[in-house]
Amino acid sequence: MSNAPKTPIPTKKHLARLQREQMYRRYLIIAAIVVLVATLGLIIYGLVQQYAIEPNQAVAEVNSEKIPLQDWQAQVRFGRSNLIRSAIQTYNFAQAFPDPSFQASFASQLQQVVYQLEPITAGQQVVDQMVENVIIRIEAEKLGITVTDEEIEKEFQAAFGYFPQGTPTTQPTTEMLPTSTLSSLQLTLIPPTATPPATPTADLTSTPTEVPTATVPVIPSPTVESTPIPTATPFTQQGYEEIYKQTINDYRSNFQVSEQDLIYVITYQILRQKIQDKILADLPRAEQQAWARHILVQDEATAKDIAARLEKGENFCDLAQEFSTDDSNKNQCGDLNWFGAGQMVEEFETAAFNLEVGEISAPVQTQFGWHVIQLMGKEERQLGDDEYETRRQTRFQEWLTEIKQAYTITIFDEIWQANAPQEPVLPAEIQTFIQAVQQQSQPEITLPTTSP
Repeated sequence: MSNAPKTPIPTKKHLARLQREQMYRRYLIIAAIVVLVATLGLIIYGLVQQYAIEPNQAVAEVNSEKIPLQDWQAQVRFGRSNLIRSAIQTYNFAQAFPDPSFQASFASQLQQVVYQLEPITAGQQVVDQMVENVIIRIEAEKLGITVTDEEIEKEFQAAFGYFPQGTPTTQPTTEMLPTSTLSSLQLTLIPPTATPPATPTADLTSTPTEVPTATVPVIPSPTVESTPIPTATPFTQQGYEEIYKQTINDYRSNFQVSEQDLIYVITYQILRQKIQDKILADLPRAEQQAWARHILVQDEATAKDIAARLEKGENFCDLAQEFSTDDSNKNQCGDLNWFGAGQMVEEFETAAFNLEVGEISAPVQTQFGWHVIQLMGKEERQLGDDEYETRRQTRFQEWLTEIKQAYTITIFDEIWQANAPQEPVLPAEIQTFIQAVQQQSQPEITLPTTSP
């Protein structure tokens, strides 16, 4: 007879329990697989969102052309890096001037940089600039204007002070015309020592329009102690290539700005200049200008009385010094110098240009008060280089504003505001300097003592 153990015969109850345990194990395995798949799905979705979807979101759209989020972010970081480099230079310069008044001035300049570095402020400026760039490129294509690789390379070389053909010599942009000679009538109107300046310095000007300008790439200063600056000293091709490579690496590692991002800046800087030259090719270098003096008072009755006294032969200079509220010129006979169209408020400008030389106006009301105006001269005058360049920038911005009306522009504020870069950041030393100067400039408050 065999001694082998007998296998127990499973009962129905035992079989049911085994089946339940197997079912629970299957459920656990299925649940684990579901959790694993869900986790992997979330990870994959996050990666896709971070590296594929978000970067390709649009911060703006011009007609049907989108401006990608990642391109905008790169330009914001580039702009921030230039602002910070400028702030570092200002901070280092401030260390050489410990006088409190100088320190306060430097701190004020640095505070402006802090404001410009605000993510929304910096982001909005770049959005607007990139929208303009799209429009400029489209308009340039219509005019057959392009930018070559050679032109881009030449701009990069100039930015680093490398000139393979030798340092260029600045040539005068225009031949200056001789200053007009005073007529016998004008000589009788002005004091013997006075001569009319060639450029306007009037205070009664309208508010100028700020025109955004492109920024040439500069070598960033990663620390306050180090501020490498491109030098104008001639160097070799090899030296240029080395410093160029170093700059590209610095931008990539410190600011996540690629070489292509810098090329973008240079390309549109050249394109803007080319289309500006084309659009403004016929902008005249001379314009009709007036030379006037005035007496400014706050009420019409006083202005009428002054006009009547002038008609009787009283001296304009004496009355200007006695009555005029325009402190910038009352002691110079109210002289406003030469000015062209658009430099004075409309009422004043219209009255002045409608006078004959030597004629005195009836009282003219503007937002500043009541003016008695005497025209000292009126002629075609050539604009200086700085004045002409300002005129060009203003006219170009007017053209661009008008052209924009033909485009459908959509700004996706919720996208770019939620993704505005906050790096690179201003060095802590500069923040500390601003706070210290501000605290020193605050007046001390002495609390009044009370009698016991």
